[in-house]
Amino acid sequence: MATQQPDETLPLRHLDGLTDLFSAGYPALAPGSAPITEMGYPGHIAVSGPDAAETFVADRVRDGVDYLKILAEDPEKPGANALGPKTVAALVDAAHRHGLKAIGHAIDDASYRLVIQAGMDIVTHVPMPSVLSADLTRDGLVACPTLVQMRGICATIGSTLPAPLDYENARASVHRLHQASVTILAGTDANADPTAPFSPPHDKALHEELRLLVDAGLRGPNKGVGRVCR
Repeated sequence: MATQQPDETLPLRHLDGLTDLFSAGYPALAPGSAPITEMGYPGHIAVSGPDAAETFVADRVRDGVDYLKILAEDPEKPGANALGPKTVAALVDAAHRHGLKAIGHAIDDASYRLVIQAGMDIVTHVPMPSVLSADLTRDGLVACPTLVQMRGICATIGSTLPAPLDYENARASVHRLHQASVTILAGTDANADPTAPFSPPHDKALHEELRLLVDAGLRGPNKGVGRVCR
């Protein structure tokens, strides 16, 4: 996961006798995006355009991160301060040149399309405003839906947004990904961040995530979760 405080998080990784921790450190964000203005991420990490991608990724490599996390959002959404498609593609290319996997945060069709077109390796979350379009899958894609987080967000703020969020769309999106043979990982987006719209607990949320994945269609021998992450 990404973090506002990599100086505190990164030293906790890969220590003997403790549960292992993997982190992206700072995520790739657009200038003026919500994580910077509302969630405490520092403004100096913002990626201003494609020409800034290499420097951002090189800085994360020097930090010793395990992968690159990119906030993919719909750049056409009114009021959104989002990374443009060329910037997202440049970040993915730079990550791959440095031997890092690129992981995208995406919660609607437009951001999923950015993830697919840029060639990211893993996508976290699933659409909530509508069911994922059938064309937004590809061979080799890995998805970590975090259904327990999607359900929580829909319950807390889903009805207050201009485009209402519906958990059934998230559930149906996971089913569509599974039917397309996309690899599904179990993850919860567990956090204790007071600025987050929902905070799944770090322990029992994973058990609930597994139940929700089964409810979304991952049933039967060899159809469960292949790997468990956070």
